Amino acid sequence: MMKNDKKYFSGIGFRFLIGTIVIFAVQSLAVFLMTKLGENVPAIAENYTYTFLASMLSMYLIGYPITLKLLNKIPAQKIGEKKKMTIGQWFIALFICIAILYFFNIIGQLITSLIGLLKNGSVVNVLGTITGSIHPLANLFIIVICAPFAEELLFRKFLIDRTIQYGELLCVIFSSFVFALYHGNLNQFIYAFPLGLFFAFLYVKTRDIRYSITIHMAVNFLGSFVSQTLMDYSEKLLTIYSTFIVYAMLAGIILFLLFHKRFALQKTTQSGEKTPSFKTIVMNPGMGLYTLFWCVIMIVMLVV
Repeated sequence: MMKNDKKYFSGIGFRFLIGTIVIFAVQSLAVFLMTKLGENVPAIAENYTYTFLASMLSMYLIGYPITLKLLNKIPAQKIGEKKKMTIGQWFIALFICIAILYFFNIIGQLITSLIGLLKNGSVVNVLGTITGSIHPLANLFIIVICAPFAEELLFRKFLIDRTIQYGELLCVIFSSFVFALYHGNLNQFIYAFPLGLFFAFLYVKTRDIRYSITIHMAVNFLGSFVSQTLMDYSEKLLTIYSTFIVYAMLAGIILFLLFHKRFALQKTTQSGEKTPSFKTIVMNPGMGLYTLFWCVIMIVMLVV
């Protein structure tokens, strides 16, 4: 059984690795074409937004669909009946996600800042650099609309539907690990992993991907679009917003402590057997190469 499990997770890892390589290829081609076009069109050369849109759209319109198609070759398991969330539950989940995002983002920034001191330089905040260089509407379209929809579909629905037979806890951790690595830098990995755990928990418990998509959109809207827009246009409003975020974090922490007993997950497989070990699901050729690939990218991002 362990040998078959290892082969199964290796197959998933290889599919994500191939999808990653395809995404790198189409994004590199898109950036190259925009650079060439920029040689004749000054507006494109002077505005990073156009290159950003070309790069991201090539990923979402070509790279992600190819990855989804590869995963679709693995039969999906029966996930169960959908369960509704009330508006109150949705907002509770949102505040918990805000707390997770900012708490672990602070930890990530502290760690990367320490690494920067050790190397006598600084570590680039990739997301901050990107969102600070593009038009707010491009930020809204890509970061708030496209990214949550595509990521929840790939890392939650498609991936969990193909690992749920190994138990809720395992599939939630596994999907979050794959999701966090996909961000390609240490700071985002540190907050994307716990945030991914909560998004995966929502999908596993509700069996409805719409909830994790909409909450993911709200988190990105507050964490990226609003903060960056206010940073560019109004220092006073940014101060007010920062105060709101602090209170939202505190509310999220309190809500998590109040409801933490409801976050229990099934620890055995659907057949009642013990779930595979970490070595089985990660230490295999496919997942090993996928993990190594992204770890190398993270290290490069830290040292350049």
